[in-house]
Amino acid sequence: MAMHVLVMGGTHHVGRALVEAARRHRHHTQPRRLERGGPVLAPGPAGAALQYIDAIDLAAWMLAAAERGIGGAFNVAGPAGHTTIGDLLTTASQVIGSDAELVWAPAELLEREGFPFGMEFGLRYPGNPCPTGIHDADVSAALAAGLILRPLRETLADTSAWLRREGDPAPRSDAPSPAQGFDPAQEQHVLELVRPRRTS
Repeated sequence: MAMHVLVMGGTHHVGRALVEAARRHRHHTQPRRLERGGPVLAPGPAGAALQYIDAIDLAAWMLAAAERGIGGAFNVAGPAGHTTIGDLLTTASQVIGSDAELVWAPAELLEREGFPFGMEFGLRYPGNPCPTGIHDADVSAALAAGLILRPLRETLADTSAWLRREGDPAPRSDAPSPAQGFDPAQEQHVLELVRPRRTS
C-alpha cells in the first residue's frame, strides 16, 4: 500500500499575532495598544510585505489535501506580497474600531533605540540576507495544491471576536518575559523622535 506523507513548514509561529500584535500589550492585563488610540508606533516601512496563514485556511487545506492523498513537503502561508504591514495594522484598527494614528518608524531607528527584531509587533525582520524565509517564503507548491486564503479583514474580524469571547490568553511558559517588550515611555520616546520628521 502506498503511503502519502504530508510535510508542511510555516515561516514563523506567532500564535494569535494578527490581532494580538496589532492590539499589542506589554502585559496581558494592561490596555491593548491600538484600542487605546492616539499615536501608535508602527514598524516601517508600511509597504513591507507580510506573509501569514489563517489557522482556519490551514486546517481546511490540510483536510482537503489528506482526502486527495496529496503528499510532499510544503511551505504553507500566504503568497509573498499578499498583504503588507500597513494593510494589517490599518485593517486591524478598523476592525476593532480604533482611532489610533499609526506613526511609522524606520527600521534603523528602531534598531538604534534597542527594539529587537520581531519584539515590537512580531512582524519586523532583517531584510538581509535575502531571502530570509520569513515573509518571503516560496509557497507556490501549496497554492498549486489548492491552498485558498480568506480575506485579511475576515481573518482579523474572526480573531477579534474570538478574543472578545475568550479573553486574553494566559502567558505561555515558553514565551519571552513581558519585561523584554517595550513600555509606553519607550514608545513615547521613539514617537517624539519620529513625529518631527513628518510633513504636513
